[in-house]
Amino acid sequence: MRYLILLLCLFPLLSQAQDEGEKIFRMNCGACHSVGKGKLVGPDLLGVLDRRDEDWVKRFIKSSQTMVAEGDSLAITLFQENSFIPMPDQPLSDDEIQSVLEYISIKPSKSNNNQITSTKTQQIGISKGNKKSRSWIEKALFSPIYWLVGLIPILILVVIFVLTDVIKTLSNKLIESEKEKRELFNNYKN
Repeated sequence: MRYLILLLCLFPLLSQAQDEGEKIFRMNCGACHSVGKGKLVGPDLLGVLDRRDEDWVKRFIKSSQTMVAEGDSLAITLFQENSFIPMPDQPLSDDEIQSVLEYISIKPSKSNNNQITSTKTQQIGISKGNKKSRSWIEKALFSPIYWLVGLIPILILVVIFVLTDVIKTLSNKLIESEKEKRELFNNYKN
């Protein structure tokens, strides 16, 4: 009974630590990493503490490039596997890093993981074992290269129209200038 009371008293603190870890993760890590949703810019961090020593992970979070410069083979491998994009140093306290590690160490259940996978495949139009190509609209909306490919012809047309208008205006001014010169010359003759 005492343990139950103790657990009930500590539960809000544990929940708050998880919330804090999630908040820190979203602010500092979430742009490049996910937890159970696949690789983004950096690797998926689901189960990172199963694959790596906790002290190593903490040190890597604080300054990955220091570890690369020191010749840590695992840090170098991660740096290379992630397109040589350096992970920025994280000015987090040991307690903040610990709360992030607690947040990412909570693994989704197998059914939840399958649900995440099926939702993700439905969103991008992939059926199990068979990749279905995305429509050009989806590609255009979600891929910067398609934005560029679509915008370049539009920009070229705008430049052509602007240049045509400028040339037309300049030629009209030149013609008007020539007319004025002729009128002045004719007036001067008379």
